[in-house]
Amino acid sequence: MFSSAEHIPRIRTYTQAKDHFVNTKPIRGKSTSEWSNAGKTPLGRRRDTAMYNIRELRNGDIACRLYNTDVVTFRPDGDIVLVYDGYVGGTTNGFISQLLGVYAHIKQGLPYMDCVGATYPLDSSNPNVLRVSPDDGHIRPTKTFKRYKHIINRKAANKLYIKFRHLLTHAESLFKVADAKTMPHIHGRDIKSMVKEVINTYILQPDSLFENVDAIPTLIAIAVKEERVYSPRYNVQYSFDAVKMKRRLYDCIKKEYAHEVFTKVEVTDGKYYDGNVKYFT
Repeated sequence: MFSSAEHIPRIRTYTQAKDHFVNTKPIRGKSTSEWSNAGKTPLGRRRDTAMYNIRELRNGDIACRLYNTDVVTFRPDGDIVLVYDGYVGGTTNGFISQLLGVYAHIKQGLPYMDCVGATYPLDSSNPNVLRVSPDDGHIRPTKTFKRYKHIINRKAANKLYIKFRHLLTHAESLFKVADAKTMPHIHGRDIKSMVKEVINTYILQPDSLFENVDAIPTLIAIAVKEERVYSPRYNVQYSFDAVKMKRRLYDCIKKEYAHEVFTKVEVTDGKYYDGNVKYFT
């Protein structure tokens, strides 16, 4: 699958990277476009220069590039900087594995590197610093990257629901009787912003919320289900689902108070999936 990556040389040190860059002729041409191979120095086969190339940065570092990303950068002090930049797919891991002689792979959508029987988690968003060990010559991360996930604090969540019990009770009752067709002006509004509007109104005026005429249409707007049924004439029809709308309101409250409701814990059981991260984005 990654046959072109097989032609990438094994580079593990700054000296090797520098030698390859100096002793490899760049592609001829005068084009200055980033999409052109002109002036680029091949890392593997010359015909693969658009995919794999190597360059020297202004500070003297040597960067090995996959397309237009400096995935592996060698520094004169011996550091090897590994950057995924969010691309944790097979192409990036194949490139890293072939270049450094390690086994880079994905598990549960997250990047890892295997070396001498040990598996090291890597950061997909920030730079990872590696070094060649002077003892055995193997490449390892200089820091242990820890993974975390968010666990709901049931006690804190229940306290929050009690705080908003009147709002939740009123909304649940409203979901059962409201009709989106009577409120055509709400269809174009953002549901999340309206939920936040109701929560803020409730916090500022908890006793007079339901006397506020504007609060009632907003609660109805929250209940509009984001499921659209298109008729042959391309008319959009909105429908209600009281159970889903109740869950939506609870979720929006948890999102507003995510730092109180969820606890960040280190993953030690190998189960890295974090279904609650959506409340922090």
